[in-house]
Amino acid sequence: MENLEQLEALCERLYNSQDSAERAYAENTLKCFSQDTSCIPQLEYILENARNPYAVLFASSSLLKHITQNILPLQLQLQIRNHVVNYLASRSANLEHFVATSLIQLVCRVSKLGWFVDDKFQELISDSVNFMNQQEAAHYAMGLKVLNQLVSEMNRVSLADMAIIVFTAFITCNLKSFLDPHKLCKGLNHHDNYHELCRFLGRFKVNFQLSEVVSVEFYNSWIGLISDFTLKSLQSWKWTSSSIYYLLELWSRMVTSLPYVKDKSTNYRLDEFVPKILEGFVSSRFDSVQAGFSDDLLEGPLDKAELMQDQLKFFPYLFRFQCESCSTYLINAMDPLLQEYMDGTKLQEYVSSSNVVLTETKLAWMVHIVGAILSVKQYTGCTSNEVIDADLSARVLQLINFMDTGSYVQQLYVRLSELLRLHDHLLILDVMVRKIANNLKFCSESEEVLDQTLALFSEMTSGLMTGKLLLKLDSIHYITENHNREHFLFLKDYSSRRRTTFYFTVGSLMFMEDNIVKFKQAIDPLQQVFVNLESIPDPLFRDETVKCAIAGLMRDLRGIAMAIHSRKAYGFLFDWLYPAHMPLLLKAIATWIDSPEVTTPLLKFYAELVLNKAQRLTFDQSSPNGILLFWEVSKLLVAYGSRILALSGPKDVYRSKYKGIWVSLSILTRGMYFQN
Repeated sequence: MENLEQLEALCERLYNSQDSAERAYAENTLKCFSQDTSCIPQLEYILENARNPYAVLFASSSLLKHITQNILPLQLQLQIRNHVVNYLASRSANLEHFVATSLIQLVCRVSKLGWFVDDKFQELISDSVNFMNQQEAAHYAMGLKVLNQLVSEMNRVSLADMAIIVFTAFITCNLKSFLDPHKLCKGLNHHDNYHELCRFLGRFKVNFQLSEVVSVEFYNSWIGLISDFTLKSLQSWKWTSSSIYYLLELWSRMVTSLPYVKDKSTNYRLDEFVPKILEGFVSSRFDSVQAGFSDDLLEGPLDKAELMQDQLKFFPYLFRFQCESCSTYLINAMDPLLQEYMDGTKLQEYVSSSNVVLTETKLAWMVHIVGAILSVKQYTGCTSNEVIDADLSARVLQLINFMDTGSYVQQLYVRLSELLRLHDHLLILDVMVRKIANNLKFCSESEEVLDQTLALFSEMTSGLMTGKLLLKLDSIHYITENHNREHFLFLKDYSSRRRTTFYFTVGSLMFMEDNIVKFKQAIDPLQQVFVNLESIPDPLFRDETVKCAIAGLMRDLRGIAMAIHSRKAYGFLFDWLYPAHMPLLLKAIATWIDSPEVTTPLLKFYAELVLNKAQRLTFDQSSPNGILLFWEVSKLLVAYGSRILALSGPKDVYRSKYKGIWVSLSILTRGMYFQN
């Protein structure tokens, strides 16, 4: 290697080049640095002097390989450890994220390996605390990241003592000062630092016992500060919503490990703090509801379904730990809301005010919370679990009953009748369906509108009773009988996955009554596509319009096949396809073998066609349909396999070959399992 600039250029190519030949050349040239331990001094030189972040990343990752795969002299390990710590201390503010991550992993790995060999390796704890004592936010964040990674490294080994040592050392190094409310502004006013600390706390309790944590001298102070920190985090829900998960995880792990502790006489103080955490969570959710109405631009936590579910999955364990006191709190919070809602909805001024929406949203939170509690059964010594579950369930069922039959519904339809002349639920459904149809017809340019409209349409048809009601509407019959691109412009995009979603919904409605006459009426638009394609002579079959038509048709048919859950409905589809239209599919796979835009959706349709879900492919013993289906599938696989292997030189080999081969193997696997 002639100079550092040349090495930096090679590292740039190694990590950034789009040319596989360039990357291979760079990797082959640089591999000596990660294979030969005599190159460690050069790697340290690169680490110290390189300006290119990819060169620093290369040096760090190569040193990590040497540390992990070789037994290095103790002095050399200490030298590397000190070098990296000093590097992080002097350059924290300017490091790229991926470089910092690699260096932190390196220093934590070498510290772990030498932890019990020399006490100097354990100084990484105090080094991290020194980082956090600096004024700059970047140093504070670096200290937290090092501690976080160190705990992660310790958790990968079987020595439980190592993790508890980190925990003990950190507390001894004044962890309490970092959770002191008067000092939070020092580094934790930066969201990244706060989030990193929450992640760090969430990593505790992985592989050591609660009794070991309690034995630490500062445990009582620590658990009190953690409680205060958690409560303040819950109150600051606008800022901390993505980090609460880790704090709730910490409390959940502590309460679930308590039944396995041998020493029952020790005061762990969990019964003192856990009810406060639960109450703080509920009250903060109510605060978020109130804030959502004072700030129209603010998205409430209830709107973030995944985040809400992540947080609620720890709720049952906190509740079951002190089920009697916690249930009393929840009931006392829910009963006034229920009473206000049932009394208020009898009054027109209440229904038309924002109060009803505010109360409904709070009740929605309570329903989610009760649902989370009932989803987990856990024995905690509480003898009245079933009674408490019944008390909570009764209130949710009372709300459901009132929503379905109470005066609120009557008031709703009275008001809708006055304003819009909508006298019953069918008329309201018809308004919604007509809006769905108009969105699909005229909003083809807006992907967001299409996605949300299709999601709503699919959800409306997912229920049996709702689906039966929808079939009574003329607007639904319009959709199921006119599903072509002339009426719905978004169907002009032959490669869109929205086609499959749309036809899955249409298919769900189509097969809801298992009526062959209605099936033929609904399938007629696709029948016309088949007829048009079958009339095209062979010389014109390679036309681009044919390609688009076939690809779109396969996506449509796959959606319809996905909606089938009964033997009778499957028979409708199979009898329509075989034998009339199967030759066209075989012709398409042979003609367009070099076009994954055609072959992939066609193969995926066949994969769905041979999927025996809900025993829909169980034919009568006297029926030859099973053999006929296997025969047609075999012909298609042979036609595809014999041609795709001979296809040479595709630029995107995964898309052109491997993806189709993978789907073909899925077809073959599924084809072996359906019964005749």
